[in-house]
Amino acid sequence: MAKKAKSKQVEPAATSSTAAVTPVVDEPQVDAPSSSSQAVAAAAPPVPDAKEVIKPINTSNLTELKLACDDCVKAYFGRPDAFTPSHVHEDIRLGLGWSATLIAFAAAYHGYRTSFEESKFWVTVGVVLYALLSTASTLYSQYVEKNEIFVGKRRTLKSRISTELLTISSTVPPSPTAARSPIAYISALFSPPTPSPAAKTPSPTASAPTPAEFPLYSLRISYVHSSSNGKALLHHAEATLERPFADWFDAEGNLWREGFEKELQGLLVGVMGE
Repeated sequence: MAKKAKSKQVEPAATSSTAAVTPVVDEPQVDAPSSSSQAVAAAAPPVPDAKEVIKPINTSNLTELKLACDDCVKAYFGRPDAFTPSHVHEDIRLGLGWSATLIAFAAAYHGYRTSFEESKFWVTVGVVLYALLSTASTLYSQYVEKNEIFVGKRRTLKSRISTELLTISSTVPPSPTAARSPIAYISALFSPPTPSPAAKTPSPTASAPTPAEFPLYSLRISYVHSSSNGKALLHHAEATLERPFADWFDAEGNLWREGFEKELQGLLVGVMGE
């Protein structure tokens, strides 16, 4: 019995010694990505597609097509490394519009708080001022701003300090097959006759767009390089880009921004003479 008890006491000790010398096999661990590699992966730019989609446009609406192209032009030339855009036209139109709105609100509030006999003079003054400011805003947009969509400047320092001025305007030429208004029809009746096609000398390089290519987007760019605050003219050039909207928009109304910006870059290089 004593031997059996002794053997029973020895067995747990053997078990514990065996567990102590059992080798521990480490499982393979996968290294976690470091913070530097994550930062590099986050900073890596995405691979651009062949057509970079900005926003689907209603292709049957010429106003939306023109505004989409105008926004792309202003975004391209108004980059921080390009030209500094001027907001003079926007500031003047906003100033006239807000002034007219505040005057109309003040006149309406005065007429609401007082009687008719007491308020009719100031209400009349407010209406006249509102009409004058609204007319001034319309005339400014039509005769001063015209079709300008971008005006930008930048200073360069090579042999001297010079200033580059870039002015861009855009239009949508009317289609020759579009219906003419009665005023245009009457003016065409009393206009002098145009020479016959045989008398004209067609240009060997330029060809008139066919009706199938309409509607068109016409872009006119003016570049002026001067020094001494505009007193010394170094270089001046103008160029026009006229292409169908179908060249830059697909059937779903997505703008092909990459191709459009290449056209703008070529137009700028052409007027700069580089």
